[in-house]
Amino acid sequence: MHRNPVYLSVLAALAVLPAMADTTPTTEDVVVTASRIPTPRKGLAALTTVITAEDIQQSSARTIPELLAAEIGLSIFSMSGTDDRSIDRHGFGVAGISNVQVLVNGVLQKDNDQSAPRLSYLALEDIERIEVQSGAGSVLYGGGATAGVINIITRNPMKTQPRATLSLMGGSYGTREGVARVNLGSDQWALTLGANKMHSRHYRDFNAEDRHGVSADFRWRGDHDSVQLFAAGGQQQLQLPGSISWSDYEKDPRQRGSYVSTSWQHDRQLQLGYQHEFGQHRFDLDLAQRSRHYEADYGSSTSQATLRSTTLSPRVTWKWGDDVKQQLTVGADFGMSRNHSSSPAAQRYRAVFINEQLTFSNGAQLVAGARHQSVLSQVTNSGKVTESRESLNAYDLGVSHPLWASVDGYVRGGRSFRVPNADDFGAVTSEGLKAQRSRDLELGLKGQFSAGEWRVNVFRHDLTDEIHYNPLVSKSPSGTGANMNLQPTRHQGLELSGDWAVTPEVKLTGNAVWQQATFRSGIYGGTDLAGKRIPVVPKRIFNLGVHWQINAVTDVSLSGRYVSERIADDDQKNTASRRLPSYRLLDLKLGQRYRDWSWQLAVNNLQNRKYVEYGGAYGIYPSPTRSVFLTLEYQVQ
Repeated sequence: MHRNPVYLSVLAALAVLPAMADTTPTTEDVVVTASRIPTPRKGLAALTTVITAEDIQQSSARTIPELLAAEIGLSIFSMSGTDDRSIDRHGFGVAGISNVQVLVNGVLQKDNDQSAPRLSYLALEDIERIEVQSGAGSVLYGGGATAGVINIITRNPMKTQPRATLSLMGGSYGTREGVARVNLGSDQWALTLGANKMHSRHYRDFNAEDRHGVSADFRWRGDHDSVQLFAAGGQQQLQLPGSISWSDYEKDPRQRGSYVSTSWQHDRQLQLGYQHEFGQHRFDLDLAQRSRHYEADYGSSTSQATLRSTTLSPRVTWKWGDDVKQQLTVGADFGMSRNHSSSPAAQRYRAVFINEQLTFSNGAQLVAGARHQSVLSQVTNSGKVTESRESLNAYDLGVSHPLWASVDGYVRGGRSFRVPNADDFGAVTSEGLKAQRSRDLELGLKGQFSAGEWRVNVFRHDLTDEIHYNPLVSKSPSGTGANMNLQPTRHQGLELSGDWAVTPEVKLTGNAVWQQATFRSGIYGGTDLAGKRIPVVPKRIFNLGVHWQINAVTDVSLSGRYVSERIADDDQKNTASRRLPSYRLLDLKLGQRYRDWSWQLAVNNLQNRKYVEYGGAYGIYPSPTRSVFLTLEYQVQ
């Protein structure tokens, strides 16, 4: 399958709907994220970046965030030192993960807080493809999708021969991991069972992690109906080393900080999907439940929280037409989340949406959609219950048109929104918090040539009431800063991407991002921030990778990454004497297969460079120097 080169046009949008066909398309010809059903990858749907299983195998990445960073130009960073890094696209900084939706098989993975979704339970080998939708996605997916949608689609057990797989990995920092999978099934049903266990001391002192989990994926298909049932659970114990000063970093970047903690986490999730096809039309119903219990020991104090969420999404899609093909999707989303902690919070929402797609005989396509969503939020702080209700609207309008034989142009505009989460409400100014809103615009060109693809696009998000933690304001006399709605802000940039099969054995991939994220106006704590940069946002990100298939059983991948300097977190004034410096990384992966056996050797940060992905005025979180990991896998069919 060809990957649409928008590696770095990371995720922006989603409210687009694809072209239609009278026959059922194959997996290689469709995307799901563009319309929430399998849809031919043509017109605006062709702007969906698809990272295939082959791309994953050829990449030098070891984790999902690393893969996304290399393939689509995301910014990634971690305060925990684990593989579950936070991600950012289009310059939202620390709040990046709250402005892009991360899904697994179409189900949202982020809890109603500020934590990054836990994706470490997913092995790269279990992923069929990752779809990255370009353009704001609030019409189809609701709040928090201004910078787009990432949908991780796992391997369908019905497309896999019955087999058992055992994978063992070991490497730097005492890391060791075991993964076992069993696939069973027949023509009508299939089941995959998985289990994993991992231990690592990680790069820094006092950063040990132990985690284990199990999962089950069941699929059934009849003549017109199909059912998917996915269940997973896991536990994690993690030591958090805290931040250190720049002077301590120069002495020993691996040392722990003065403020350390230990956390325990238990996760469970259940997903049920049902589809019924009637002619060319289709009914879908998705139900999902997630829970996470978290405890932390800070030495002098402890904390705990339990988060539970339930979502229900019915929708119907109709298709008709000859010269002008039409696809109409009408659906609803219902959700409820509760955060049981020292500051309890609850949130309910209900939404209706409609999305219409017209595909013309000349290949042009028009997509239009709208969403109305109502939200009720309740937060308890110091015994005081605060309740807020909001009525939100989103829309999307996009056009694509063939310009030359192998070049299409497109333009898309709309409005999106983000609703405050439970953590946002935890520390607010006296004005409270309301939903942020964005006016979104994207336009670009996409082309193909005999040995590859390319894409160039520009984007702009003009936000009002952007939700942002601002240390220049306070919620109390202690002056600790607060989450607030900012005066107007702007996120804009240019993205380039492409791939080129130089020879049948050698393939090049690359992407580049130039972006600006700025305060357009606003005086906070007596400081005028107009024109200042939003912290932790790089102006430039470049990625270049090469894959060489040495022979039928041996391949090697090498990738390079450059990230420019960033304003440190909490430096909204942009006046701190030290910024987060730019960095360059090289990663290498060598692999080989022999009958039922395979092995991979991965070397991250090949040049052993010291670098920092994240830090603030209070301290920095050093990133790992060179690390080496060896994986051995055995399959029985």
